[in-house]
Amino acid sequence: MKKAFGILLLIIGLIITNIGVGGMVKTETERKNQFNQVVNGFVEDLDLQNSFARNYEKDIAIAVTFIVVGLLLFIIGIILTATKTKKQRNIEMELLVIKNMQNNKTIV
Repeated sequence: MKKAFGILLLIIGLIITNIGVGGMVKTETERKNQFNQVVNGFVEDLDLQNSFARNYEKDIAIAVTFIVVGLLLFIIGIILTATKTKKQRNIEMELLVIKNMQNNKTIV
């Protein structure tokens, strides 16, 4: 169950990170667009609040938040997938005990 949950977190983290990167690219592309700069400058000069005025810094902050949350989920998923479960450790200890018992039998 731990491994399945780890893989699920890996996938969700990857998707969220990609959404954040896509949002950042889209915002930066719109910001660099000459038409949007002219319209935003005009709207800011007139001190109007309508659909042309955008707060790019807020959009970038949201995108960065998505990226950070996605990376955290991805890292947690890697840790959950890479670590051994309690059952695996117990099986490993049993195998070690059996192996030591067999080695002791052959020596005697």
